[in-house]
Amino acid sequence: MMKELPKFLCIFFSLISPGYSLMCIVCFAPGAPNCTGNSETCPAGTVCSSTYTVKTEGGIKISEFSGRTCMPPDQCHEPGSFSTSNSTFKKGFSCCNTDNCTPAPLKLPDDNVLPNGLTCPTCTLEGSDMCDTGETMKCMGNENNCLLQITNMTGALSSKGVLRGCASPSICRIGSQSIIANGINVEVEITCTGGSSGVTNTFTYQLVVFLLFKLLT
Repeated sequence: MMKELPKFLCIFFSLISPGYSLMCIVCFAPGAPNCTGNSETCPAGTVCSSTYTVKTEGGIKISEFSGRTCMPPDQCHEPGSFSTSNSTFKKGFSCCNTDNCTPAPLKLPDDNVLPNGLTCPTCTLEGSDMCDTGETMKCMGNENNCLLQITNMTGALSSKGVLRGCASPSICRIGSQSIIANGINVEVEITCTGGSSGVTNTFTYQLVVFLLFKLLT
């Protein structure tokens, strides 16, 4: 029995190490608070995640989007938001770490109602990766970073767009890979600057990209 113990421990630790891959539900659902889909094998070291994003204008919900996918565990942040001069996107995150698990219900951030003293450039433009209209906006609440987001979709559908505005730290800290689904490759590049944290991050994030393409087209 003792001779079998080292073998057992090797198997056990291989299952809980970063090399172990979970099975997770992967789906996208514009216009719905949740979605269902097929189970897929995730990259090693990731967990099962859910995201839910709501777009509002003037406090009125314009659209919503949900997604489930694989995500590095350090991306499961508190709820976050980002805004342009006329729109706000609120985003909730939830994760779990067993095969085909269902993450806990998602919570969206509270409304940002008080100026925080930061002013950022703001614009949105389709068909380009640059926009600079000279327009600025006052940031609210914990959206204490200036955001520049470039969206690029290629494959069966193609689209490019850019967005500038204010973002909370949890949005700026997201980092992941692009996604290829149904013959479409979707990527987003975000740079955040300014604010109390002085954060500057560039990353690709599949759900945000897919969402913004749906909401901005």
